[in-house]
Amino acid sequence: MSNNEYLSLKIEAQLKDDFYNFCKRSGISASAAVNQLAVKSFETDSIPFVIKALNYDLKRDGNSKRISVRMKPELRQGFSEICTKKGIPMSTVIKIFMMQCIELGRFPFN
Repeated sequence: MSNNEYLSLKIEAQLKDDFYNFCKRSGISASAAVNQLAVKSFETDSIPFVIKALNYDLKRDGNSKRISVRMKPELRQGFSEICTKKGIPMSTVIKIFMMQCIELGRFPFN
């Protein structure tokens, strides 16, 4: 069994804070939430929620932070391949997932 690796991406500071607060209220870590997204993507061979707009995450206020998520290499590779098939960078899918979690107050999939 392989060890977890870190998936790191740069996001707006406010998005990071809001997502961490969402995760805390939901009783789950940020890593577990993003891993759940990857698992659901892998299970359905698709992105498991509707992406409303591809420029959803393009607002930049110049105040960014880095988020690191622990993920098994096989899961990361499979998730990356699914995102590539859909033509959307994995980092964009994760950012939109975070935004939708915050907006909806729940995960954007069942």
